[in-house]
Amino acid sequence: MEKEIRILILEDVPARAALMEFELRRAEIPFISKTVKTRNDFVRELHDFAPDVILSAYYLPAFTGSEALAIAQEEAVHVPFILVTGELGEEHSVEILKKGAAYVLKDNLSKLPSILLRALR
Repeated sequence: MEKEIRILILEDVPARAALMEFELRRAEIPFISKTVKTRNDFVRELHDFAPDVILSAYYLPAFTGSEALAIAQEEAVHVPFILVTGELGEEHSVEILKKGAAYVLKDNLSKLPSILLRALR
């Protein structure tokens, strides 16, 4: 059996996290996930859960996915970071890519499995 991918999901809407998981299961990607909603939980789970990849909403109640990326980099967690966003203007998408993250649009989640596997390579 393939090793399960450890996925940390930063998302404040449980249904959105469930949709991400659904797309990965549909693509038959073996994984275990942990979903967090707050900055404190995110920082804690970066170390306690030790993810192989991070999926993050862009807009959260207390901070942004861009800030979460910076936190992961500050905490020296060198794992792929994928923003899952409703829409991302050209300026933001270029900024995210320059910072080393990937992104997928929420209305095109069927692309998440291929983006995730590419990011892990």
